[in-house]
Amino acid sequence: MKIVLGTRGSQLALRQSEIVISQLKHTSPQLQIELKVIKTTGDKNITSPMSHMDDKGLFVKEIEKALLEKKVDLAVHSLKDLPVDQPPGLQISALIKRESPYDVFVSNQFSSLEEMESGSILGTGSLRRKSQLLYMRPDLRVKEIRGNVETRLRKLDKGAYQGLILAACGLERLGLGERITQVLPVEKMIPAVGQGSLAVETRKGHKKINELCLNLHHEQTQSSIQEERKFLNTMGGGCQVPLGCYAFFKNNYFLIKGFIGDLEGKNIIFQDLKRKKEKFRGSGLHLAQILLNKGGRSILKKIKK
Repeated sequence: MKIVLGTRGSQLALRQSEIVISQLKHTSPQLQIELKVIKTTGDKNITSPMSHMDDKGLFVKEIEKALLEKKVDLAVHSLKDLPVDQPPGLQISALIKRESPYDVFVSNQFSSLEEMESGSILGTGSLRRKSQLLYMRPDLRVKEIRGNVETRLRKLDKGAYQGLILAACGLERLGLGERITQVLPVEKMIPAVGQGSLAVETRKGHKKINELCLNLHHEQTQSSIQEERKFLNTMGGGCQVPLGCYAFFKNNYFLIKGFIGDLEGKNIIFQDLKRKKEKFRGSGLHLAQILLNKGGRSILKKIKK
């Protein structure tokens, strides 16, 4: 059986597709899988700040179009790039077991974020990260950075930045884990919804492909991420709003942490919930409602203005 897998063309996207291909072939060795590289809007526009672009499907829209037109049979995405609302006719058929959800500090000059000198330039392309960083370290110059992981590291190495904030999973998947200077725990930096997980998207009704994907699916990852995505959907945010959420099981409990902040990092609201693991459903919705009632609505209103 031959299938075509749609992916972005960055080294990270290709590596993520290789992870899925490896797992597919482990369960179905007879499969022939062809990679089809598709350039997305986010890949074509590498200069505009992400917050100035329409973030609905920025890195997935063209790939989803190819799926619907039957040019590819399945697609692999970083889940954090995938909007909560999917196009009619498509579905997430597998969530790969989540890898590290954490953000990391990368620097050639400083051993930790706390040790950065006042006025140092710290690079990030994310308003979520920027808001939390300015809240922690308002004395730093948090500067926009675009480009793939390798491009960002080159800019750091050339001295344009004294530090970067990146996703741990991206560096680790690329074999660049040694570049990590400091892992930022969720108490310091709440991750993006779905960070660390890969989603396999397919057409509804494509029975053979959907059955193949079932072998890749990780149930506990889905349970955590579905609550994070409910949080995101209720908050009504995307990459144009500084917010984040991370949910996980620990012992007999389900924990979920979230925040919303303003663009300057001056007004940030953090909240977490803890429930018995068998009662985890609805946690994301409940957490979002608490944050909205604690001042999140006024923050959203200010940002939209």
